[in-house]
Amino acid sequence: MVELALPLRPLVRSLLEGATGNFFAGYYAGILAPVLVGILVTAALALPLTCTAFAALHDRLRSSRTPPQCPGDTTTATATATA
Repeated sequence: MVELALPLRPLVRSLLEGATGNFFAGYYAGILAPVLVGILVTAALALPLTCTAFAALHDRLRSSRTPPQCPGDTTTATATATA
């Protein structure tokens, strides 16, 4: 991802150097901009998939821990209704 964001380096450097007049701020911002963009894009792509996988795993583990209910079993329904 960082390699794809490398064209941002001269753009950010020239914009920040022109806005602040500080060469060093523009230089270091130009170096850090592709890294930050790479991290943010990677997180934006990976986090939804990871959260979905963990939610599915949690649901599967949670459902396997609860005992299956019989269709005619009303003990849990009356217990929750009275509580």
